[in-house]
Amino acid sequence: MRHFIQLVMAMLVTLACIACKKEPCECVCYVQEEKPGQEQENPDDGPVEEEPQEPEIIKTPVFHIAVAEYPDGYDWLRDPERGFVECEIRLLQNRMEELSFPAGDEYQVSTDIWMVRCVGAHVFTGYVAASETVIMKDGAKQFSYPESEALHSVVEAGDAEIYILGIPEDESGWTLRCGEEVIAVSDVGEVVSGLMMDGGDPVFVYKTASGRHYFVRGSTQSELKLPASYGDVVCVEMEDGTPVLYTLDSRNVLRKDGEELETFDDSFTVLACYPDGEHLGAVGYYGADIYVQYMYLDGEYVRFPENYCLAAVSTAAFSDGHYCLCLNPLEAGMPPLYIKDGEEVELSMNGCFLGLGVTVEYETAGLDRSVISRFVP
Repeated sequence: MRHFIQLVMAMLVTLACIACKKEPCECVCYVQEEKPGQEQENPDDGPVEEEPQEPEIIKTPVFHIAVAEYPDGYDWLRDPERGFVECEIRLLQNRMEELSFPAGDEYQVSTDIWMVRCVGAHVFTGYVAASETVIMKDGAKQFSYPESEALHSVVEAGDAEIYILGIPEDESGWTLRCGEEVIAVSDVGEVVSGLMMDGGDPVFVYKTASGRHYFVRGSTQSELKLPASYGDVVCVEMEDGTPVLYTLDSRNVLRKDGEELETFDDSFTVLACYPDGEHLGAVGYYGADIYVQYMYLDGEYVRFPENYCLAAVSTAAFSDGHYCLCLNPLEAGMPPLYIKDGEEVELSMNGCFLGLGVTVEYETAGLDRSVISRFVP
């Protein structure tokens, strides 16, 4: 009997649906129950726009190379005019000139490599005259102060603040300035790390003749407790507001915060270390010949071209798996040469390298810029 009633109800529903097809009506003939997770289509809504997925942004370092171009025939190696001969300072990127400005006494711009520093895509220079140091940026005067100092490091914080870490002429001690204002000063100690910005503060590390190391943050200092067996600090990075120390001992063991990172060849003298995430770069030499230099990279030692040496510690950079090393010739008449990711590039000029800066580009190929802008500052 129950099956008979269900059959009759089904027939009535079918007849009602047929009637509804003949004339418009408001009766509901059949409602299909939605299954969990199934949504009904609404043609009036149109296609649903999906929220874009966060793209993988590839950071690529860009190297900015400062070079002094001297007049033809001038022997800049002997430099009879003591670094003040009139010449041009050029900033290059991929062999293309980004900017240039004149150097020499008339312009209060020195080409002494200890008075030139690259910060990103800008060139800072110091000029000492009459016990005064004049600071220039891209050839334009920024400020001056009444001391004769070399430029150890320069950093910018925003558009208005320029921090200078200066070394006096007797090379003992240091002075930290923001513009003309002295923030901190010491008449002892040797700076062992470049000046960096961390949390809005300038920071660096120096050591005393007794072997003690100190961390400077703005106007405050604190001693770094290091076992004597770790050797000297050769590089410093910042991580979550804390200095990460790379030390090198007399057995040529490089440590990162005490953990053994690498052991260099016994007879290899390390001039500079350049940690780069999972990679490690360094520059040094074997035995007593400091003018026959090698690049160390992830376990391999590669000799520099003959009669070329690293211009200065500040003219090499390893960043995000890429590197650039600026080499100056040891003989007059030879062109300056830089090595970028294994490629040797000679510059057709009578000149020498002065500094190296790094900026970062974000790869956006194949991605809509309106999407990229959501994730790249």
